[in-house]
Amino acid sequence: MADRDWLIAAIINSGDNMIAGKLRNTLEDYLAMFAAILLFDGQINIASEAFKRATSSIQTSVYQLHLFSVNNGYYPLSYVLKLTYDSLV
Repeated sequence: MADRDWLIAAIINSGDNMIAGKLRNTLEDYLAMFAAILLFDGQINIASEAFKRATSSIQTSVYQLHLFSVNNGYYPLSYVLKLTYDSLV
């Protein structure tokens, strides 16, 4: 469940002008890696290589992440601000 929730949060936060917006390509590569793993033999080698590539390209200047607890879920400030902006526009 934690992995699923993490993936959902990562996808939500990879929108334009959001905290993980610059990492959208990395997230797409991550999802494509699992699609490739399911299609071909040698899954261990594919996963190992993709993991090395993904972790070497991730760099961020984020040092703090503000979370809000709403309806038994945790949401980052960037998501709350995006929802607020969308409702005002």
